[in-house]
Order: sequence, then structure tokens, then C-alpha cells
Amino acid sequence: MVANRALGRGGFSVRMNNAVVGGGSAPRLDDTVLGPSWVLAHEISHGWTMNASGFAANMLQEGWATFAEGTVIGAVHGKELERAFWERQRTGYMTGVDRSGLAGFEGKQSILGAPDNGRIHYVKGSWVFRSLERALGTATFDKAIRDYVAIRREGKAAGYEEFIAAMSRAAGRDMGPFILPWLEGRYIPDVEARVDGGRLVVEQRQPELVFQLPVDVVLTTASGTVQRTVNLRGRADTLDVSDVGAVTDLRVDPDHYFLLHRRVGEVVRFALPAAAAPDAKVVELAGNFLGRPIPAARSGDAWVVELPLSEGRYIWQWRVDGSAPNDEATLAAVTGPPDPNARAGVKWVKPLQRLAESYPR
Repeated sequence: MVANRALGRGGFSVRMNNAVVGGGSAPRLDDTVLGPSWVLAHEISHGWTMNASGFAANMLQEGWATFAEGTVIGAVHGKELERAFWERQRTGYMTGVDRSGLAGFEGKQSILGAPDNGRIHYVKGSWVFRSLERALGTATFDKAIRDYVAIRREGKAAGYEEFIAAMSRAAGRDMGPFILPWLEGRYIPDVEARVDGGRLVVEQRQPELVFQLPVDVVLTTASGTVQRTVNLRGRADTLDVSDVGAVTDLRVDPDHYFLLHRRVGEVVRFALPAAAAPDAKVVELAGNFLGRPIPAARSGDAWVVELPLSEGRYIWQWRVDGSAPNDEATLAAVTGPPDPNARAGVKWVKPLQRLAESYPR
């Protein structure tokens, strides 16, 4: 479905001769293994918000289409693949390279500060919609989206102010404090939790703006796990948890409904047997979680890189003397039986320990 952005200086605000066009280097219209992605779902979804206007127009266009793409993947292929899709968007925000050459957007760029069609509108913008759906519930969120789309059909401006107004009408409360930090801020929430004297204390440690979020916190106790929801409003919010007993561990947003910093993970050892690249002079680890390849060190009969990785999903590959596997070779390595000589793969990192620092930074 092609959106007719303009027909002359004072052109019609309509779409004509609809068709689907997907560009770039995608070898297939849907990818259920590596990405994952669904180009067709993304492009068709543009029909809803392509007439968005103003400084956040690209977020409203591309963020929405990316969110809808993930929703279709979940509906057709299941929640596990949808989860992988959202891990891809998060990694894209933390390490993706924009036209300016920036490696990662955190602390460097905001949505309103980058009105061009940069990657931040896809990878951070999509999380704005995901966060709203979680906070409002699917029925209310759907009502708000339909309300917003109808604004432009009436020939009115359809910027982020109108988007916030539509969300507020559906929610029955002002959603500006929830949405604006995602658009104005250069940082995502950095949320830490602890138990102090029978109270759960949840703090926001990111610079600049404070977010309003209904975050789930899972507490591990002697009798099992207990989940509580904390409605964040300020730098520090508290909740009485004296009834659960002694707490030995905490997890914030365990199901990853929000784009947050993550402080738990594991130290991952990547190793390529020297026999798999017997004449190699330089071996590097590359991946969607690294801004640039990391040189491997020779250790015995293998080339090795060890990295502290936060919980998530990562695509990795070995570059040998500057040469990396192509997409088809990577796909074969991921879908085939486990192979210690593989030059590529996908790694799901578990929340096994707290990390002082991690990749992606």
C-alpha cells in the first residue's frame, strides 16, 4: 500500500493506486529465523498513519508500522517469535547506526530531536506503541489509534499533540506525562529496585526526564515468587511488601514490556576452533549487538571472545580476515544441528547474574 505523500505543493491528501512496495536488501518478505521480520505486514500497516504530520511524523509512521509488524508476527507465528522481534528492536536502539554514524541512540538522540527518517523512529518509536498498549490495555489502545487515524481523515493536523490527545480521550486521563518523555528524552528508563524495611523501593536513575510507568517487579522469597506492579511517578516510588517475607532477589519488568536498561545477564564465551579457520590471521566477533567487530584472542586451539551480555537475544558471526558469512550461510548455521565450527548463530542470554557493565552498552 503506497502512501501518496504529496501531489504537488498543494496536492490532495489522499492515497491513490494502492500497491505494496518493500525496499532494501531483504532477501524475503518474511523472516521467521534471524530477524525476525515481516516486510509485507510493515508496509501494509503504513496505510493507518502515513498522513501523520509534525516533528514526530516519522515516529508515528514508522514506529506504528514496526509495532504492527511485530503484532502480526505474534498472531501468525506465536509469542516466542514476537518476543524475538522485540529483542531485535531493543538491540537496534542500543547499537544501531544512524545516518550520522552514531553507534546506538542512548544519550545521543531523541525522537523529537531527529525529525528525519532515521532508525530511532523505528526501533524506539515502536516501543512507544508497545508501552502504550501495555499501559492502557489492548481495547483502549485500539480505540485510541482509531480515534487518531480519524483525525487526519477529517483534514486536520495529525501530529504528536493530536496523538497524545487521542490516547488521553480513550484512557480518560492525560497521557502526556506518559508519552512525552519517550519523545523528548535522549535516555530510556534506568530502573533499579530494592527492598528496604518491608518496602519495595523503585528508583529511576536515568538523566533528564522522569517516566510514568506501570512496571511489574518479581520478588523471589522463601516460598516462591511474588509479582507486584509499581506505578512509577517520580525518581523513587515505594510499595509495601511486608506481607511477602524476606526477599532474596528482584526482577524489574521480567516480561520486557518496556524499553528499559537491563542489569542482569551472563558472561558469554564465544569460541571458534582454530581448525575451522586454519590460516586465519585476524578473527573478529561481529553481531547485531556490537557497534563494531571485536578482535578475538588466540587461546590454545581456539579464537575466543568473552563478553558480559544483558538478558536478551543476539545474532553473532565470526569475521575471518575481514570475511563474514552471508545471510544464507548464517541462516543455515542457525537452523541446522549444533556445530562447534559454525561461523554464525543466535544466542539467547539468560538472567543468571547481575552485571557491572554489559554489551550492548
